[in-house]
Amino acid sequence: MSERVSRRALLRTASLGTAGGLAGCLRLTATDEPSTDRPTSTSETSGVTDSARTETPSLFGAGPDWTLDAQGSDIVTFGGTFYLSTWVSRQILAVRPDGTVEWETEQLGKFKRNSLAATESMLVGCGYGGRITAVERTSGELLWNFTGGRYDSWSAKPLVTDQYVIGVSQGDTDESDDAFVVYVLDRTSGEVIDTIEYTDRRSPIGSVGVIDGALYVASFNVLDLYTLDTRSQVASYDEFLYGSSHARDGDLFVATSNNVYRYRLSDSSHSQVWGATLRGSVGDLRFVSDGILANGEAGVFKLGYDGERRWWGETDAFVDRPVVIDEDVFALDRYHQLRAFDSGTGDLRAEATLPSEGLPLAPIASVDGTLLVGVEPLLAYEIR
Repeated sequence: MSERVSRRALLRTASLGTAGGLAGCLRLTATDEPSTDRPTSTSETSGVTDSARTETPSLFGAGPDWTLDAQGSDIVTFGGTFYLSTWVSRQILAVRPDGTVEWETEQLGKFKRNSLAATESMLVGCGYGGRITAVERTSGELLWNFTGGRYDSWSAKPLVTDQYVIGVSQGDTDESDDAFVVYVLDRTSGEVIDTIEYTDRRSPIGSVGVIDGALYVASFNVLDLYTLDTRSQVASYDEFLYGSSHARDGDLFVATSNNVYRYRLSDSSHSQVWGATLRGSVGDLRFVSDGILANGEAGVFKLGYDGERRWWGETDAFVDRPVVIDEDVFALDRYHQLRAFDSGTGDLRAEATLPSEGLPLAPIASVDGTLLVGVEPLLAYEIR
């Protein structure tokens, strides 16, 4: 593994002025040809000198600790393992934090950003071509492959419950409206149990989930509730804004436009607990023990559960959901600029420019202190 500088050393010596040299080191490392049989240690291949390492102290060290010859489109974690979809080879891989590939599937299809979901027993992906695929989580064995989606792509991350797998197929009907079909599949067989069809939505269905035992379907300005077992409609709300919605602590937290909202639902109505207006479009939320991280066009924001804005970690372009390792928040923007912010204060701790290869909005994830970045090739940094 490559030589790295400790967190304590970073606090004493790192400054923003090191970013240019660090970017060069990382670019050298990422352009080496990795082995197809095992992760590539940068100490063997990068050609970075010892003096370059000591001159660029960082949370990221002198470069990635290992690489994997693939291009990631989505990464989820479960049970101490990375599960990732690869864009070009159309596979799903299970990778340990040390870079060991536990298993990899045959070609299954293209799974875009935010298309995977992992549970104790299975991994589910919504892929192009109107398909939903399920594999056994510990072996990668194909469980079932649903190919009957009416439309080519899916607009929301799949939802997996004890009985069902639920996905939202999206298609265009005319210039103003979109059509969506919510597929409720049997979790064991992948057979269709039920569908809920929408033909008049003027904004995408951004998320599906379960709150207080009810299935919710959220688009920009409409929230529908259904009984989970019978799919009978319970309520429909249009007085607030919705979008990327998450159920937590009995309430619904929503990222939409440049706002984050917390709503409280009752038997027949719901109310806004608080709203926070941020900067730029906000795409998603991540919940941590002491607050909420919102990501979007302007970077990463941290809010308290009471809606108080704690800090803003500014970036140059849109960022996907951030990753938290110890006291640091990591975010990667569309220009593949990787930044680490102090979780308590939002201060910039480190930054680096990664290779431009890969999808513009590459995913990041962490397991046991290892940060995995879905550029091409995939880069892993042992942060602790």
